[in-house]
Amino acid sequence: MEEKIISPPQKPDAPLVPEKKTSEPYSPLKILALSLCLNVVCSVGAIATYDAFFAQKVAVLDLQGFLAKQRVLLANGKITGEELVKSLDQVEVAIDKVSKNTLVILKDVVLRNATTEIVP
Repeated sequence: MEEKIISPPQKPDAPLVPEKKTSEPYSPLKILALSLCLNVVCSVGAIATYDAFFAQKVAVLDLQGFLAKQRVLLANGKITGEELVKSLDQVEVAIDKVSKNTLVILKDVVLRNATTEIVP
């Protein structure tokens, strides 16, 4: 019988399993920039959430002006008693639509800077 001599395997040029690359640590400037961006995003989100759901807001209702206008319309015969009742119901609906964290006060009480006005 002939013996076959088996030669040892030769090393290929490229390794079969890729070597793990060691990750280089981030530079302090990159860490600072990432921290700053994350901080800004979290702060803006927290402030927006607070403003939308928890901050107390003030809305104004000009009830005397509304009633004076309705009185003139009723006196001139432009609206009927039923239409007056419907318009008063619309005022109630407008007040009920305001969010829970909004305080509704009469326009006569507000001195200035009334930004939000409820219009029935």
